[in-house]
Amino acid sequence: MRGSIFVLIWLVCRAALADVVDVTIETRSLAGTTGVLVFDLIDGDGIPDNSVTITGYQSDGILLGPPVLTGGGSGDLSSSANLTDRNFFNELAAPLTLGNQIQFTLDATHNFAGGVPDNLSLFLLDPTGQNSLVATNITGDALFSLDLNGTPVQAATEISPGLSVTIGAPLSAVPEPSSLYLFAGSLVALMLGRGLVQRSR
Repeated sequence: MRGSIFVLIWLVCRAALADVVDVTIETRSLAGTTGVLVFDLIDGDGIPDNSVTITGYQSDGILLGPPVLTGGGSGDLSSSANLTDRNFFNELAAPLTLGNQIQFTLDATHNFAGGVPDNLSLFLLDPTGQNSLVATNITGDALFSLDLNGTPVQAATEISPGLSVTIGAPLSAVPEPSSLYLFAGSLVALMLGRGLVQRSR
């Protein structure tokens, strides 16, 4: 019985792990160009179990109004934005005039039940949102691609001259606060239950 409870606790905490990564995009060669910064979250496994929060957005460029949100997109880059895999296709498309650099932090869950993982990709498109402003070695000219199954970010290593993508810190698995409280509460309950069983003997 105790073994199965421990496994359950471990699975609950494992499922609540999140990937936190800092991203810097050098856009000096496109400074002054108008475009659209697009975050796409594609639901690969058909289960609404992942989300991505975008915080700490900084740029010497200019955001041109609120983003266009599709599916499970919400919020705004100027404060905090969120994508959840509510639909197959979930997107935040922020029109902007590019400066020299863009920085932000991603906090992404990585729940994975098997099959095709959910995926987050970042694109820099022209004002129509149809064509990429850059050429990269990732499908669709993405600047980076992140499978939400605990694997590392795949950042573009070949990119149009004058542009670069830097993942400022390695992906780290950190328990979200709610899972820490759940884990601590479960351990206390387990110890209390064990004490009661021993007293009744």
